[in-house]
This record gives sequence, structure tokens and C-alpha cells, in this order.
Amino acid sequence: GVGKFELQAGLRGEHADRDFVLTASNYPYAYNSLFPSGIVMYNATQSTQLKASYSRRIRRPGTQELNPFVQYFDIQNVFIGNPALAPEYTDALEFGLVKNQSKGTIQLSPFYRKTTNIIRIDIDPTDTIGGREVTSVSFRNLATSNSWGADLNGSLRLGPKFNGFAGFNVFKMVTDGGSTSSLGSDAVAWMGRVNGSTELSKTLMLQLSYFY
Repeated sequence: GVGKFELQAGLRGEHADRDFVLTASNYPYAYNSLFPSGIVMYNATQSTQLKASYSRRIRRPGTQELNPFVQYFDIQNVFIGNPALAPEYTDALEFGLVKNQSKGTIQLSPFYRKTTNIIRIDIDPTDTIGGREVTSVSFRNLATSNSWGADLNGSLRLGPKFNGFAGFNVFKMVTDGGSTSSLGSDAVAWMGRVNGSTELSKTLMLQLSYFY
């Protein structure tokens, strides 16, 4: 720590070697990754704290996403994995403001996340497998996905017998398939929740909650 600041940083390196084997075929894939991270906290006052953090994360494709063995849902619809899938990488910037009061706490947490090589379902209604025209369901890596938004949470204490909580989250996500794909999306989502509990007696508690 330096005065009112608290600092922390780290770096992790990783080498991964994957070889998906199916009967007489194999699908080797090797890659190297670096994962930096850092956090800065500023104690503005005894009741107010500011925070900013950065981290890089990875999501590796699962076995079902990689499995190239054709699975038939029915005569016209099949599923086939993609053994060439690359892992997703997410760079995340997160901020925080926490305000503590005698009757509760308020916390605001904006964020921005950028994901490269994002894995999405790929549906091809005119695919041909085994000489038969079918609709195939598989996976592919798209170019990027950007999302940003904020969480707002608050707690309230009214004496020893009542506790309340409320939260609101909103975020926007934009997915770009890249120059070789027309796939993409652009959406905004939000959710809210409230919860309250009160102690009616030493052995009885009433709790109400709502989520949307």
C-alpha cells in the first residue's frame, strides 16, 4: 500500500497442448497464453472506497464442442463438433465505488469486457454429410464480443429486526463475426431484484423477495 492506495499486480504464463483423437484421426492444437492482472484500490474516506481492476481470462472449448463425431438428431438434423476451435480470451476492466453508511451500503460497479475468438453455435441448413443434405449444428470462433454495463446494489438496515437488499444490473453486448462471417448480435439486457427480511420473534422470521 502507498498512502491511501493499495496496489496489486500479477502475470501468469501458460502452455497448453491439446490432441483430440477419434478412431484413426487426431486433431493436435498447441498454444501459449499470458494472463496479466492488476488492481488499484483508493480509500477516499473511512466510508468510501474506489477500485479499478484489469484481468485476462480464458475459456477452453469443452469435449462436446470439439467432438467431430457426427450425431444424428433425426434423418435431417445432425450435430458435429469442431476440433479446430480456439479458446476464448476475455479482457475485463472493472470499476467499483462502495459507500458505507450507518444504515446500509451502496455499491456501483461499472464494467467493460472484450472477448476474442468467442465461441458461438453455427447452424448450416444446407450442409452435406455422407452424401445427404442436412441441417447441421456445430460451433465456430467469431471475431469479437464487446459488453459493457453496470451493477448497482444497496443494502438497508432499519434497526435490529429489518434487513433489506436491492440490486439492478444493465449491460449491452455486441458480437462481431468478422470479415469472413455475417454472424453477429447487438442486444441490451437488464434485471432487478429486491429482498427484505424481518424478525417477527426469536423463532420466526418473515422474508419477501422479488426478481425480474
